[in-house]
Amino acid sequence: MELTSEYLTALAALISAIAWPAIVLFILIAFRHRIERSLEEVESLVLPGGIEAKFRRTLDREAEAVIQAKEAEPENAPSRQLQAAQRVEQLAESRGPTFARQQMLGIAREYEVVRASMSPGDRRTREMEKIVTKMRTLGLATRDSLAEFMDSTSPGARLAAIAILQVQPSPDTLIWLSERFRIEQPFVAYHAAVALLVSARVLGPEHADSLRVSIERAQEYLGAGREQSDRYRVLQDALNEVNSNAR
Repeated sequence: MELTSEYLTALAALISAIAWPAIVLFILIAFRHRIERSLEEVESLVLPGGIEAKFRRTLDREAEAVIQAKEAEPENAPSRQLQAAQRVEQLAESRGPTFARQQMLGIAREYEVVRASMSPGDRRTREMEKIVTKMRTLGLATRDSLAEFMDSTSPGARLAAIAILQVQPSPDTLIWLSERFRIEQPFVAYHAAVALLVSARVLGPEHADSLRVSIERAQEYLGAGREQSDRYRVLQDALNEVNSNAR
């Protein structure tokens, strides 16, 4: 068959039509991670709320990694949580002084919506635990707002304060934590117990008396007949920790 110029032109066009999609597909696959990062940067600069959306995705990923680490290696979960909180703190610093606070208040409202809209049970508890993990992961970035959250009339904000104290205990807040057992719902009180346990493990022996008083007061607020509850068991672990460290 004679290869005319028209035939060669049509063949070249066909090859081009087939080759270009393949080349584009290869580029997309080979450089997908760089493209994803570039798109995220464009989104952050151009789309309304882009910076906030990118931060929330990062926060969600860090919190989910902490949850998975807790399930796979419970003994390493505290260090994983602290590392995640440190990474998020560094990321939040570039967003300005009030950015992390606003994010935490948004998560506090999320807790209140979940609590009010879902029926009591394991499913609601799991969702609330995910929210507390996000609060802890944002804890170091929002520690300057601790006093505000502690004094808030919002249960979600007070839970945020407790989450902050789970990653950075403070001896000045021990009595406030014990008061949670008189005021708060069981879920919030449970996390106050966790914060007291972390405090017992982290604070030095010079705080042993204050810790002991706060833990015993929390047990009194919890009341008789609650010895089998998770709250009481965590408090007892905290008390054992204090007594062991004081020897």
